Amino acid sequence: MLGVLEQGYGVIGVKRARPGDMDTVLRLVSDFRARCGAEVAYEPEVFVSFVRENLDDDDFLILLLDGDQGLLIGCITDTVYSSARIAKELLWYTRPSCPST
Repeated sequence: MLGVLEQGYGVIGVKRARPGDMDTVLRLVSDFRARCGAEVAYEPEVFVSFVRENLDDDDFLILLLDGDQGLLIGCITDTVYSSARIAKELLWYTRPSCPST
């Protein structure tokens, strides 16, 4: 567990996803895609391969909220306008039923 956030409505658990969390990550990404309504190109086998190859990379991160209530996918990357590296949010999703949203 990376941490616990205390809010007025209770405690929120946040942890870094590991290889054993792939089913949860895929369910959450599927839920996000179903709710977003946008036609976004998505090839599950490409996503799974990328995540499996990068999950332990310090420049790639998937955080899970309260086990399976949400996720954040992000990375650290170079920019074209500076030598400084930046953090990029790639996807953020919480289930509508999540009590912490």
